[in-house]
Amino acid sequence: MAHVHHESPEERKRSLNLWLVFVVVLVLIAAAALALVLILQDDDKKGGGGSTTTTTTVTAAPTNPEEFAKALYADWQAADRTAAATVASPEAIDQLFRFAYEPLQTNAGPTDPYNFQGCEGAAGSIICTWSGQDDAQIVMTVRNTTGGLPVLVVQVQRQGG
Repeated sequence: MAHVHHESPEERKRSLNLWLVFVVVLVLIAAAALALVLILQDDDKKGGGGSTTTTTTVTAAPTNPEEFAKALYADWQAADRTAAATVASPEAIDQLFRFAYEPLQTNAGPTDPYNFQGCEGAAGSIICTWSGQDDAQIVMTVRNTTGGLPVLVVQVQRQGG
């Protein structure tokens, strides 16, 4: 009669523990690989190809049309087209980012060349205005919720300066 080897409970437990360790290690490796892929993918979306460091400040999402306009202006100051895409149409972003934001150089340090003047209602939208030196002006048209469409900066006009 052949002798059949049966695992003792300790051997079975050790074998199970080894399998658990093996599975945990595989899961950790997979998680690390996924994290690396996501990080590299995020770098590709930010433009890559340079040693530029972009710092993004997380702020509360805008809740009204005026806040959308102010957010787009802040994104322009920060040269952050990605953040701008959350509050403005591609056309409005192109219109504003066509010119780089350039602070005024003063004895007290760089200052904002534009002053926010406020917003006024129009049919289905509001118009927000910033004024600068030499009759320079930035005018943003922000679609409001009239008509059921999401609030969004849909047009930017730069005049003078």
